[in-house]
Amino acid sequence: MAFLNKEEYLKLIEEAYSNEEDTEDYEIPDSSWIPSESPAKARMERAREANNNGIIDVLRYKKEQIQDALYQHVNLRVGEFLIHVEEYHGRPTIRKMPPQAQLTMDITVMQEKNRTPSGAPCKMHFKMDFFKDNRFTNKSWISYFTSSGKAHNIPVETVVNIVKYLQAIQNLSAFM
Repeated sequence: MAFLNKEEYLKLIEEAYSNEEDTEDYEIPDSSWIPSESPAKARMERAREANNNGIIDVLRYKKEQIQDALYQHVNLRVGEFLIHVEEYHGRPTIRKMPPQAQLTMDITVMQEKNRTPSGAPCKMHFKMDFFKDNRFTNKSWISYFTSSGKAHNIPVETVVNIVKYLQAIQNLSAFM
């Protein structure tokens, strides 16, 4: 094994830098760079969002994302509210399908409370009674629900509207 002395070492470094100057650097202009999100990253994000119970948080989802989440998951969290899809009826609507073939579902809406009705501290989910809560008066979709927070044969578009309203409630400080 031969060791390099100082002069040989400096000569190697100069040769390395001189070779770099000869080659041209081809730079990609910033205008041609388009950021894209890989499908694998999107799958990892969905897996990270869903916790151990399979509950996915849809508080920041857009309308199309909410509809996709309703088709793929049965437990959706919107802030303090939990929507559990119990059963699907029909198929997802496609533009070419007749309107009578639309998808409906049975859902239960629950609200997370930090106190029991007797006042003891806890962290429990209670079935939502939309008729006793002033935030939901005069909503057209309230007629689908019973006093125990259950709705039967509710269309997907209506469930998306309910989720959008629950998102608005969570984002407004007047309701907190």
